[in-house]
Amino acid sequence: MTRSYNKTPLRITSMQEFPPVDKSMDIKSVIFSQETIDSVIELGSVLQRIHNRLLSEGYCIMRDRIINPQGEVVYEKSKKH
Repeated sequence: MTRSYNKTPLRITSMQEFPPVDKSMDIKSVIFSQETIDSVIELGSVLQRIHNRLLSEGYCIMRDRIINPQGEVVYEKSKKH
């Protein structure tokens, strides 16, 4: 079995800081707190390291599947009907 893929690292960039919230604004217009945004950015960096490690160990990630170096599917996203 021959397989090939482009080995491109996953890049996640942090969002810019939001300007200070105007106190006269309605609180419902603010969707996420800075703490929540920072947590999502941290989660992204953890997932990026996992993704890069899988690629460096020879795994292939494509079309909702993870394939090990021997060509066996080790994970496949369930199909929803």
